[in-house]
Amino acid sequence: MFTTVKVRTGEFDCYWNGERTNYYIFNGSVGMDGHGNNVYGIMNTETGKQTMTGSLQKAKKMVEFTLKKSV
Repeated sequence: MFTTVKVRTGEFDCYWNGERTNYYIFNGSVGMDGHGNNVYGIMNTETGKQTMTGSLQKAKKMVEFTLKKSV
């Protein structure tokens, strides 16, 4: 089961079956009001690769899909 835990505003650790994964979701627009929509990204802390996704929901779905595929 996929879950996220808020680290601080706009930053989330990702967990799979209760174990922390190497994926991290972050707010790429730093939550600045008046500067358009928030854009979230996913970071693989193992490789350092970052992917900008759009909404928080889309970021969560992408990480969950990736984790399901790897099991």
